[in-house]
Amino acid sequence: MLRYPVPDDECVQKGQQVFFTIDRESDRHSAGDILDAEGHRLWRYRRSDNPTPISTRNPFGKPDFVVADASEKDVCLIRRESFLPSRFSIIESDQPRGTLSLCSILRSRYRICIHDVGTWTFRLTLFTVFFWGDADGVPSVWVRVEPSKMEWSVLLKPGVSATSLVFALAFIHNEWWNYS
Repeated sequence: MLRYPVPDDECVQKGQQVFFTIDRESDRHSAGDILDAEGHRLWRYRRSDNPTPISTRNPFGKPDFVVADASEKDVCLIRRESFLPSRFSIIESDQPRGTLSLCSILRSRYRICIHDVGTWTFRLTLFTVFFWGDADGVPSVWVRVEPSKMEWSVLLKPGVSATSLVFALAFIHNEWWNYS
C-alpha cells in the first residue's frame, strides 16, 4: 500500500506553490485558472474552440487542452496522440515539449515526461484528497484538494521549475474533475 509522502519543511518554505481552480461558470466546467501563491492569475486554460477530427487516436473527437498567458496568447497545447493507451503530447511554441500518459484504468496514475527536464509518476490515490508525484522514486510534487474538488493546491519541490509540468498537472486536474 502506498502512503502519502509528506513534504519536508524546506519544501514547504522554499517550494513553488500554485493553485488550480476550475471555473464554475464555464460550459461543463472545462476552463480554469492557474494562480500563484498570492492568488494572481498566471495562466488560463480551456478546451480548444476548434473541433478535433474523429480518428482512431481520438475516437470521440476530444478537443485539445489549451493554456494561455495573461495576454490570452496560447502558450501550451495538450493533444491526444493515442486512445489505447491514452497518451497526450505537450506542445509549446509549436514544438513537442513532452508527453503525458494515463497508466491505470482507474485514472489514478499518470506518467509525465518533459523532454530534457525529467519524468514524474503522478498518483491520484483513491478515497483521499492528497496526491503526489515523484521523479525516480523521490517525491517532488504534492497536491491537496481544497475546499472543493474544483480546486487544487500544488506544491513543487525547490528546483522543480518546469512550467510544462504545471500545465500537465492542470490537464490532469481538469480530467479528474470531468471524468472521475
